Amino acid sequence: MATEENQYNITLVADYDLSNYQFRFVALSGERACDLAEPADEDLIGILQNKPDGAGIAATVCRMGLSKLVGGATFVVGAKLTSDANGRGVAAAYGERYGAVALEGGAVNKVCTVLVEFGSNPHGIS
Repeated sequence: MATEENQYNITLVADYDLSNYQFRFVALSGERACDLAEPADEDLIGILQNKPDGAGIAATVCRMGLSKLVGGATFVVGAKLTSDANGRGVAAAYGERYGAVALEGGAVNKVCTVLVEFGSNPHGIS
């Protein structure tokens, strides 16, 4: 069962309706603003925790701690995760920036527990 705990969250402003994207990666899009992350997004800033339903609505973003994340592909425990085109977690390729480490195996649209952590993938574990 996916869980979340001991989070450090920040509040940004949603660029548009993100209500269908809870527990997906978001990226910094402007001054204190975010939108859905793109594949291997260099501006990846965290995982969306709430459901902001329009532009200008507060978006709670987990920057550190345990969070839930929607999977975008199959990945193993320990995989360094980045975003697919829908903000879902996928294994980062060698050298890509990642925003979370899988604490559970993942699959497409499965909600799993991850450790929010940022870095550049040195191994390419998938």
